[in-house]
Amino acid sequence: KSALGENASPEDYDKYWELIDKSVECDDLYTLRFTLVKPDPSFFAKLLYAGAAIVDSKWAIDHGEWSGTKTDWLDWAGKDLRQGYLHKHMSGTGPYKLVKWDGENVVAEAFDKYWGKKPKIKRVLVQIVKEQATRLEALKRGDADRVTVNDWATVESQVRGLPGVKVWSDPNWAPAGAGVIFFNFKVEGADNPYIGKDTPRDLFSDVNVRKAFAHLVDQDALIEEIFLGHGVKLTMALPPSFLGYDPTIPIYEFDPDKAEMYFKKAFGGKLWEKGFEITITYNQGNTFRQTIAEMLKANVEAINPKFKVNVRGLQWPDYLRSARNKMLPIWPLGWIADYADPDNFIHPFYHSKGALAKRQNLNIPELDRLIEEARATVDPEKRAEIYKKIGRLAHDLAVNVPLPSQSPFIVTRDNLKGVYYNPMRSGTFLWKDIYKE
Repeated sequence: KSALGENASPEDYDKYWELIDKSVECDDLYTLRFTLVKPDPSFFAKLLYAGAAIVDSKWAIDHGEWSGTKTDWLDWAGKDLRQGYLHKHMSGTGPYKLVKWDGENVVAEAFDKYWGKKPKIKRVLVQIVKEQATRLEALKRGDADRVTVNDWATVESQVRGLPGVKVWSDPNWAPAGAGVIFFNFKVEGADNPYIGKDTPRDLFSDVNVRKAFAHLVDQDALIEEIFLGHGVKLTMALPPSFLGYDPTIPIYEFDPDKAEMYFKKAFGGKLWEKGFEITITYNQGNTFRQTIAEMLKANVEAINPKFKVNVRGLQWPDYLRSARNKMLPIWPLGWIADYADPDNFIHPFYHSKGALAKRQNLNIPELDRLIEEARATVDPEKRAEIYKKIGRLAHDLAVNVPLPSQSPFIVTRDNLKGVYYNPMRSGTFLWKDIYKE
């Protein structure tokens, strides 16, 4: 329905199916032909994404997945794939086989019949441990071979120098992610606990409010105190190594005087007189986002005693659910690349139908137009120029606030060898490539 509309006829669906049926054809054993309905310069990058992995069709069909035919294609259009058999079961030819997955924790074992070089690590356990202190204790005891550490400040104050522990880093490692502070242009939800009852739901629809908040984020302090200098400011929600990133776009520097000026302009001066109350949320355990929330609370409340900012940590599922339901007035969140193309960031962050932007009720027709133009532009130089226009327009309208990006690092036990950084694997590495001494 999203493609054809609510009033589509059976004939419309038949024609649509014909496009699907002809979109992928196998010419011979080694040639696969794709026929697209329109140009897509990011298509080949998408094919390298893990979500495009090859799965044995007979095995999938035998276990209730889509038959690949017209018979049941409508049953699978828009279906929540998390309810399918493939969500919790694996079929492949890789070096490891899945033993268990409960939605969070993974147990895998080396596959003896793997066609390539046999992995040296025979059993892998991946656990979700939300508290950083607990992760660090597991690392110290040797119960964990690798742990996630939130930031460089923790690395230097609690990790560096620990017996049997190694910090891997390289100035040439480039992160493939971006984070911003989102502003909700129209907060939704009855009895919403994240916005005061007398605060307008469209508080952030006024560009002056957005610019005021942007000038109260001390990015230099975040880089120096949290990243200990191991980070860079971003001018737009796009990794600097990606096509179309524009380093010349200005950054909203920390400036309380400018923030006060914008607050006094907001809503024709009424906001300054009446004040507001909002809650800035973050996902519990993320010290960087917690610091941002607490920083904004202190800086905003120092401007005007009528401005009230609460800070609240939420469990990750609740955090995402509240954002998806468009209940959060303001929140920090990031995006890690699924595939190596700027569209994977620009569309989610800036398009009215983007996975992230729609949660803030963002709807800027000119941004949408430019993004659609970029999606249809094959020439990389022309495409890059369009993305730069998008970045500059997004800055001028302060649709969000790009946050500093931390230089990558990996923390492991020092007997783990073969460790490397691959930005497209979100900082992980292939288990088959590592070993222990």
